[in-house]
Amino acid sequence: MSRAFLMRTVAGTVAALALVTAVPSLATAQHRSAPGEVTLDFTAHLPQSTTGKDFGGLAEAKDGAGNHIGGAVVNCEDVPGALGDVFYCTGAISLDNRGDIAFQAGSLTSRTSGPEHEADGIITGGTNEFEGIAGELKVTRQSRAVYTVSFNTNMG
Repeated sequence: MSRAFLMRTVAGTVAALALVTAVPSLATAQHRSAPGEVTLDFTAHLPQSTTGKDFGGLAEAKDGAGNHIGGAVVNCEDVPGALGDVFYCTGAISLDNRGDIAFQAGSLTSRTSGPEHEADGIITGGTNEFEGIAGELKVTRQSRAVYTVSFNTNMG
């Protein structure tokens, strides 16, 4: 076997291995993107009263056009205070055929001005397409049972 033939064989094998290991990660990177904005609609599962209680809810997740794209489960704790109530919520948004995004968010309800319309939160993890997701989110109240969630992420 000639030395040139051996070198070409080794170089070809190394190039093939590099391609085989790089292609799956390139394909994954093309499909990994955080949702820009998701609407959570709790209308069908909204508790009647939440004052001084822990409460949870199931929501339908919708895209900007109002199409169903998944669901969410959220559990909140209402902690009464002298100046208002503090809401602390944990939840997971499940987007069909993509994966789940877990989060924590909090807000203050003032006794004088009523509920805040926005709450900031952190993304605590993800599954499937969202594995390795990190960042923050903003939850904006649209109505009593409808919220928009905006994501600011690093898809590390």
